[in-house]
Amino acid sequence: MRCTNRVIAPDARGHGFSANASKPFRQADDLAALLRHLDLGGPAVLVGISVGALIAVDTALEHPTLVRALVVSGRGLGEPDISDPWLSARHEAQLNALAAGDIPGRLDGFVQWVPGPSRTLAEVDPEVVRHVKEMALRMLMKHVPDEPNHCVPVTDVAERAKEITVPVLAVNLDAPGTVATADALIRAAPNSRTATIDGRRTGPGAARGGRTIPSQSMRRQNEQRLLRPVLVRHVRFAARGPGTVDLPVMERAHGAGGRGGYRVPRHSDPGLKLRSEWRS
Repeated sequence: MRCTNRVIAPDARGHGFSANASKPFRQADDLAALLRHLDLGGPAVLVGISVGALIAVDTALEHPTLVRALVVSGRGLGEPDISDPWLSARHEAQLNALAAGDIPGRLDGFVQWVPGPSRTLAEVDPEVVRHVKEMALRMLMKHVPDEPNHCVPVTDVAERAKEITVPVLAVNLDAPGTVATADALIRAAPNSRTATIDGRRTGPGAARGGRTIPSQSMRRQNEQRLLRPVLVRHVRFAARGPGTVDLPVMERAHGAGGRGGYRVPRHSDPGLKLRSEWRS
């Protein structure tokens, strides 16, 4: 994406290299403040994974003039269904490790989310696994038990989702419990579609311009090869030409200064910090 677009990856407040919260705040307001501070010259395409997807949706609702389009993955509207055995086992393993103070066990449980239920860690690029572990450890070290949660949620998101009129793309993977939340967003937002990395899946997206991308234990290179054209087309459709792509990802694997990125100094709002930025 950075070959044709400006890509900005901020850490959410309380994550990565951003400061912890000391008073009530909303993630969507933090992101809006950052976008206004950067003075991009127009609305941005927001790309979010997991909690980053929730932040992107909230920002589209609360600050619609700043958003040109959305790309979400891993979340959409509502809470994921954790009754799935694989999903439930992952949650339980992490909670048990955390309760026992077993940090290595907590990290080992966290990285199991990376391959998902249909792959093993051996089928994932080891560099990705290393980055995710470092990211998770940094997150754990930033917080202490029983600290207050100052994050204020945006209200009535599911009821207001129909107000999101910008193009919305949901990229679904083989992740039980979360696809339903993305489908709920696709049903609610009038200008939306899905791209699914799972040849077996059909759903609302198929009836609304959705695209299924077959996958057989793909390595990161193949995943990027399949995802890149989908994202590029979505961005071009939204931007009508070269534009800006901003990623409000809660936890980003690429570290500052790595793989073409460079550190960006902390901006005027003490809550958010840009991890890396690429320009074409």
